[in-house]
Amino acid sequence: MRTISQLHFSKIASIAEEADIQGKSELAELLTNQIEKNPVRANHEGYTYTQDSFDKDVKTALWDIIIRAQDYHDTVIDSLNAEKLVEIYAKEIVGDIRKIANLKPVGKFEPKIPGEIEEE
Repeated sequence: MRTISQLHFSKIASIAEEADIQGKSELAELLTNQIEKNPVRANHEGYTYTQDSFDKDVKTALWDIIIRAQDYHDTVIDSLNAEKLVEIYAKEIVGDIRKIANLKPVGKFEPKIPGEIEEE
């Protein structure tokens, strides 16, 4: 199961509280739901999160949307077409997030390769 660091938890909780104060109750509720469903780990606890695991988590979240849409509309969507959407939107959303947050393509918790120097 994926976890979030105590520091990340605290930051998201603060953002949720600020959103609530500003009258953005839906945003506050959505953020609160996210931190409540993700177990918290100590800030310096050993943790590994590979690109493959990250990709799978993103695609799983998109499949959750497809399943919710199917249930909401009481229908079944062709899984091959849905899979194409998942592939397209997984790349797009991760790329957009990296762009707006100015993130590198390799995550902080990706296992280091032999001889790799950790950046500060």
